[in-house]
Amino acid sequence: PQDQQKKAKEDRKRRENAGIVVEGIDGLMVRIARCCNPVPGDDIVGFITRGFGVSIHKRDCVNVVNSIHDPEQKGRWVKAEWAGNVKDSLFKSSIVIYGNDRSGLLADVSIAIANMRVPLHALNARETKDKQSVIQVTIGITSLDQLNNIISTFQKISGVISVERSNQ
Repeated sequence: PQDQQKKAKEDRKRRENAGIVVEGIDGLMVRIARCCNPVPGDDIVGFITRGFGVSIHKRDCVNVVNSIHDPEQKGRWVKAEWAGNVKDSLFKSSIVIYGNDRSGLLADVSIAIANMRVPLHALNARETKDKQSVIQVTIGITSLDQLNNIISTFQKISGVISVERSNQ
């Protein structure tokens, strides 16, 4: 059992590292930043954390914009890029759908997700004070192109006003 746990932990580390090259060095311990959830195709940058390896952010992430030129933090930002083997990995991405509050909107969104055969990690729907619907969906994707296609599919659903990528 201990050998299996150790192997599972090593496999998990390898999966976490797969697909990202930091400063030309493959295999560093990297984590996808939850503040911006970059996916393959996004322009990315790495931040050397204290004790947790390199945190990967979208280049336009608010945390990057706010600290990349800070003299105390500047030296901790490193170049990062997606590697060629990244297509084998799934990345969580959140999308927010704004729509007219109508019967069946959530069902139509759920059917679209099922038809696209993407893993669903979370789904939250609520009504706003002005009688609109807000649906937040977190799905597993492999690339920015796939994410853009999914957003386009959601935009075609009757009653949908707008669809945007969320940072969470």
